[in-house]
Amino acid sequence: MILAVCLLAVSIVDLDAAEDAYRQGRFEEAARGFEAALETGAYSEADVLFNLGNCAYRLDRLPHAVWYYRRASSLRPDDEEARFNLQLTERRLAHEATQRPWLESAWRWLGEVSLWQMAGAFLAFSLLGLMLVKDAGFGRRLTAALCLFAGLVCGAQLVVHAWLPPNREAVVLSDACTARLEPHSDLPPVFELEGGDLVEVHQLSDRWALVGSSRGEGWVPSDALGLVESRRAARD
Repeated sequence: MILAVCLLAVSIVDLDAAEDAYRQGRFEEAARGFEAALETGAYSEADVLFNLGNCAYRLDRLPHAVWYYRRASSLRPDDEEARFNLQLTERRLAHEATQRPWLESAWRWLGEVSLWQMAGAFLAFSLLGLMLVKDAGFGRRLTAALCLFAGLVCGAQLVVHAWLPPNREAVVLSDACTARLEPHSDLPPVFELEGGDLVEVHQLSDRWALVGSSRGEGWVPSDALGLVESRRAARD
């Protein structure tokens, strides 16, 4: 009992000191304090990860900021502040404008929508399309076709959401990362990834990871990636 009280007191000191350091602009010290608080498991993981993202952003470690914000958002999908900071950081890295095709962005955005929202969108688009398709006008028929297409896209994501296991995602933490055809550093590169890029992890070992992105599929060093999952999820 006494040991538990002591551990709780230490964790409170760690978090208070980290928050004070952040307010005073000592972001390196604050980051170390938040990391210590995260290890204790005594506080909201989403809150601590969000604070770590803020520290990384202030220290101009933008790929790590993306990683922390994404982990915080995965634990608390409705957190508008974490989502805003993530988008702000990605804009600084110019990922949204220059690296991600609009169709992939739309598909990834649909993947972040809740199951009930997806079901509602599927029903709304499908019913609207069926209502408009009976109209003789070309404009309404075109609108109906677009609505039915949107309904099909939502339906596909609904199936992925409900029945297929989610893909593991990771953020590239190094400034640049070379993907290769096989897990060997002496092989020629297949494509290049940049810090902050979001990839899907298909296979993972201690040294190498097979990842997929809009550029294709390739092997990268596993230590160049940060998995987008909470410590709690990793333990489970």
